[in-house]
Amino acid sequence: MKQKLIVEGHNDILVISHLLMAKNLRITGYNTKERYEKEFVSIGTGKSNNDGGKENALKAFKAALKTEELDRIGLVVDADSETANPAIDTWRSIRNILQQNGYQNLPAEPNPSGTIIAETDKALIGVWIMPNNDSEGYLEHFFEGLINPNDEFLEEARRITEGFVSDERNRFSPTHQQKAKIRTWLAWQDDPESPMGLALRDYPRLGYMSLDTPLVESFYDWLQLCFDTYVE
Repeated sequence: MKQKLIVEGHNDILVISHLLMAKNLRITGYNTKERYEKEFVSIGTGKSNNDGGKENALKAFKAALKTEELDRIGLVVDADSETANPAIDTWRSIRNILQQNGYQNLPAEPNPSGTIIAETDKALIGVWIMPNNDSEGYLEHFFEGLINPNDEFLEEARRITEGFVSDERNRFSPTHQQKAKIRTWLAWQDDPESPMGLALRDYPRLGYMSLDTPLVESFYDWLQLCFDTYVE
């Protein structure tokens, strides 16, 4: 069985990979690190480069749909932030691509629990629109949903980043305020250099984060519906 996960960037890969490892979930046929990284996960154009971004992820998705040997294709992209209905408008772009490739039974809106499209003689398609298939946002919004809501460092990181924006002292774009907040929070932890993926490896054990939230459970369920998996 040939399977492919397409995402926007390296942080997406790290977060999803560590979520899988946390539950001892493995992707059938991609149980070695080399096969998983080279054949299963794909960034942007699907090449080993740093292009990334939504536009390139959608290009890779289009290319994957034309690859007959693929049995299951998963796509994880951010919700559009420039429109009135970010998740719905992102889904409409994806739905148009699917329609152009012969898929017919497509919902008008994304499923809040992650969208799965299964049609006869076609690759099964799974789509997750960050952060929750409904709200505007991106990976860092999803990540915040795993942090203990009473964490004092999170509240302080929120206060500081919001203060810089409101005082117009921010050097980061206001659209990247969430990224600034999460990276500030990460910088105050045991390992200030730890990226989001590695944080998921260590911080649930320390009580800073939880993988038992409804959002994470929905994401796990979506992953297992989208891909053929097993527990190691």
